[in-house]
Amino acid sequence: MFSFLKKSQTKQVPAWAASFFSADEFDAFMHALESVLSHRELRYQIMDGVVHLSGHAALFGQMGLLNLAQTCKISNPANWENIIQTHFYEMEQNANFNRQFELKVKDYEYVKEFLAIRLFNKEVPEEAKEIFVKKDFAGDAFTMLSFDLPQSVINVKPEQAKWWNKDPEELFETGKKNIEKKYNFDFSRETVSDFDIWFIRDEHHFVPNFVFSLNKYPALNGECGSLIGVPNRHASIIYPIENMETIQAVNSLPFILSGMFNEGPGSISNNLYWYYNGVFTTIPYELGNGKLTVRPSIEFVQVIEKIQALER
Repeated sequence: MFSFLKKSQTKQVPAWAASFFSADEFDAFMHALESVLSHRELRYQIMDGVVHLSGHAALFGQMGLLNLAQTCKISNPANWENIIQTHFYEMEQNANFNRQFELKVKDYEYVKEFLAIRLFNKEVPEEAKEIFVKKDFAGDAFTMLSFDLPQSVINVKPEQAKWWNKDPEELFETGKKNIEKKYNFDFSRETVSDFDIWFIRDEHHFVPNFVFSLNKYPALNGECGSLIGVPNRHASIIYPIENMETIQAVNSLPFILSGMFNEGPGSISNNLYWYYNGVFTTIPYELGNGKLTVRPSIEFVQVIEKIQALER
């Protein structure tokens, strides 16, 4: 059994966890993880944010640690072992379900109720890019065709989609409608930095999917569009553009989005999007040393100038 802690005597946080864990927090997380692994009598090796498992009790071969670590980060450290233990239990349940699911996956009438779409970050390993059925969204995010299973959300593989002989647009539309039927979006209006923002937060993985149904929510659509943020799978931000207060929002939202993106879990995008006339475009910005530089498009500047003229 390989022990990460025995190999690393100095408290160093690897790149995959450095944006949200301090050295002491990472050390505590690894202790909790190794405690659970040892209790389950698993042989394991931890490398670059992935734990590789073997032994008679290993129902799956490897597990990514990023989302689990981010989930622990936002919880009390006293609960971390229970969180990790629950995560392993759910992974085992998922492995058992997946074995049965794989036997029926060629039957479209069976699988279509599990189809889903979700937003995903483009920064995926090069070797993994060919295992997705996807379409572009905007900025650093794309839309992925997925299965929403009882214990997990997994991607639909290209070869699976070919078995069904369905048009990709039909598959994506079915996935969109399934999520709309299964999940609610819990909207709340909150004051941040002296202006109001709409937030959506929930425990399920599909909070950002509201972007595919924005026309159903008139309150979220300003006269000149809306500023949108989808930092992670559990949260979204909306600011309807109505007046010159928009400048304050543009100068504040990047700080909020970057923080939520880094915290996760399930980080999607730290881009600030402008939704207008049914199109999502990015408002590029840079953050460094607490300073913000925004580079809006000519079209966005023209909209702001229009608002300014109307308010004179």
